[in-house]
Amino acid sequence: VQHLVRTEQTADVDEAVAKAVQQVAPEELPLVLAECYQSMGRSTAAMEQFELALEARPNDVLTLRRAAEFYINRGQFAEAEPLVQRLLSSELQATESDLAFGRRGLALVLAADKSYHKLREAIALLDENLKADPGSVADRKDKALLLARSPARFRCGRAPAGGRGGGCHLREGQRLLPGRRRR
Repeated sequence: VQHLVRTEQTADVDEAVAKAVQQVAPEELPLVLAECYQSMGRSTAAMEQFELALEARPNDVLTLRRAAEFYINRGQFAEAEPLVQRLLSSELQATESDLAFGRRGLALVLAADKSYHKLREAIALLDENLKADPGSVADRKDKALLLARSPARFRCGRAPAGGRGGGCHLREGQRLLPGRRRR
């Protein structure tokens, strides 16, 4: 369905969805339809199917992850928060990748609140992900976006007499941006 939508073969999309309805197991159908409708741009139908998928499989990691991603991408953080919280619960057998997604999602949910305390929590969650995987592009990008949205949290200054140490720092003394060297 995603391929058909991307290649603008709209006449074949409905036929592909009808085939999916016939071929997919009933317990998996709401999630499949939700993703089909989402790729077709039918957000209301996708939301209804995500809700049905969550009712049918409330502790399924894939269902929780896809539904949370849907809500986060739409900016519906209140709907996403219980899903990422559940994904992070110790009851589920989530992989490290799913847990990293859950922490990243929760960080975005917390940051949407725009309070300093929640922003710090959000950054701590991303730091936890980066500690496990320092090369995570998604976590680095999200952390940079969160830090960039709160410029008042930084202090910037000139380099001391020795010419080193200028640039912007977090209040805790962490270096964010390198200082410029003078020639």
